Amino acid sequence: MDSIQACTNRLCEIAEVISRLSDDEFASPLPVLNMASLGAHTRHVLEFYECLLSQRLGGEINYDLRKRDFRLERSVSTVEKTIGKLTGMLAEIHTDQSLKLRANFSQDTDRSELIETSLHRELVYQLEHTIHHMALIRVGLHHAFPHIDLPDSFGVAASTLRYSHMTQKQ
Repeated sequence: MDSIQACTNRLCEIAEVISRLSDDEFASPLPVLNMASLGAHTRHVLEFYECLLSQRLGGEINYDLRKRDFRLERSVSTVEKTIGKLTGMLAEIHTDQSLKLRANFSQDTDRSELIETSLHRELVYQLEHTIHHMALIRVGLHHAFPHIDLPDSFGVAASTLRYSHMTQKQ
């Protein structure tokens, strides 16, 4: 499976799971997530994809410039539409594009670095970033909405799943 398909699969998993929630459940602040909502984590993931896919044509990516569309925190249907748009965009790209990543690691200055990267590398980053937030979403669901059944793979890295399968066979 390539990185585009892996990203698409993970986004579709998010859409499938959150479709079982009401907008109120999706937007509800959860103590176990430091009062963030499932929607906040979902919005964050989707905005990173939107940022990469919209900025890539200019050759430079700056994740600090994401839109922060708070409708994505409150509306399951808006998230579903956005995921549909993103998976459509993912299906159209070619990963061999060279890019530069503009990043600022300081809380105190506007000084940023320009780092050589590629669309393929950034998709790998997106995938790992998505899985990390899916794991947090999983924790939130487990604590606040335990009636929601999740696939065993939700929020778990492929390497961890492979390792688990390998050790179970021994």
